[in-house]
Amino acid sequence: MQGLSTQKKLSLYATAIVPVYSQRNLNAVPSTVAYRVYQYLTDLLDADTKSRDSYLRYMSEAETYNFVTSEKRGRGYGSGVHKEYTFVDDPGVVAETLRADIRIEEADDEGELIKSVVNAQIDDFFGGK
Repeated sequence: MQGLSTQKKLSLYATAIVPVYSQRNLNAVPSTVAYRVYQYLTDLLDADTKSRDSYLRYMSEAETYNFVTSEKRGRGYGSGVHKEYTFVDDPGVVAETLRADIRIEEADDEGELIKSVVNAQIDDFFGGK
């Protein structure tokens, strides 16, 4: 993970903390949820928020480094398609490793708030089911 830009680390970290903080048992992380968590984190850390396309590009790069695998998934008629990410290694270990990045450590104080944001986004994505 050394050598990755801060934006790529933030993208990967935001995606990794979704299953770590989720109250649901997630087999894969919907990109929609992860991107919203990424937006929240960049705002919290006062970092530039990149576009959804940039986030998806960063995660594609993470896939080439074998941090994650992805799959496109439909949500039924009229609901569109999204990518889902599955971590090759334990997402908790990935998040912990990335937390060592000085910029991301600043978010540690907001752990409970981040956890509530993650779960609100998951509930929103799954329609409160």
